[in-house]
Amino acid sequence: MGARSYGLAFVATDRLFTRSSTLNGFYSQFGKRLFRHLLKIEPDVAIVIHALLVRPAVVGKERLGVRIPLVSVVTDFARPHAGWFHPKVDLVLVTSAEGRRRALSLGTPEERIRDIGLLVHPRFARFPLYKGEAREELGLDPECQVVLFLGGGEGMGRLWAVVEAADRRLRDVVFLVVCGRNERLRRRLAARRWRNRTVLFGFARRMELLMRAADVLVTKAGPLSIAEGLVMGLPLLIYDAIPYQETGNARWVEQRGVGAFVTDPSQAADTLARWLNDGEELTRIAARSRELATPDSALRAARAIGSVLGFG
Repeated sequence: MGARSYGLAFVATDRLFTRSSTLNGFYSQFGKRLFRHLLKIEPDVAIVIHALLVRPAVVGKERLGVRIPLVSVVTDFARPHAGWFHPKVDLVLVTSAEGRRRALSLGTPEERIRDIGLLVHPRFARFPLYKGEAREELGLDPECQVVLFLGGGEGMGRLWAVVEAADRRLRDVVFLVVCGRNERLRRRLAARRWRNRTVLFGFARRMELLMRAADVLVTKAGPLSIAEGLVMGLPLLIYDAIPYQETGNARWVEQRGVGAFVTDPSQAADTLARWLNDGEELTRIAARSRELATPDSALRAARAIGSVLGFG
């Protein structure tokens, strides 16, 4: 499914899910199958991390008379999909004020909502290496300038065009390019002769190392990449966003002063050049990123879930 088709599907299902009675028959059948499977492992709590599974889980739990607490963890932050929310969910973890407002507007009782901040793995906040040390571990000059390019886990978006434009515009900069599972993209990038040193990665499992080494993060507008970049104190250049679902994330980055949303590859390269040539601006944006970061969000989530189980 292309980004535009995905975006249209997001809008269509969002509108559908605002009507709570719609598709209850489907929710019942699917939800009962889901909870019958869960009951085999006897969980203490059921945590849902995908918007389209919340309502089936609510209906299935109700039809089977299950008393397991149900928690919805909302990863989107600018305008979360309606599917994340249902009045009968025991706990809703949102990552922004926008998420809290959406939860309330869709009938979630206020006492069941917790704002944990932008969700990020604790290893990003606890990463022990300084920038120069991270660069040395990657075999780079500790004093070089480094730009990290991400295309998400699947290597989506205009990644090729943005890296190519940056290579034409910049000099003496190291590019770290993460292609995700897109092996075709990685081979295409590997076949090209680059003017700047370019290091390619497939699916990166040490993203915290790459981010620590970087001066700027160039990424599509996925919520986890944005949250990780903020914790690492990086200016964010958003070059692509899934329509409707991620566009709000990109605008959020601009409005909070932690980066820019530039879809034209040449203009994106110009923005990179301006930031890298202006140390004061780069430092100011990086400081703002650290101010907005929520490095303890995962621990907040764990404590909130523990409260449902009677801990603390």
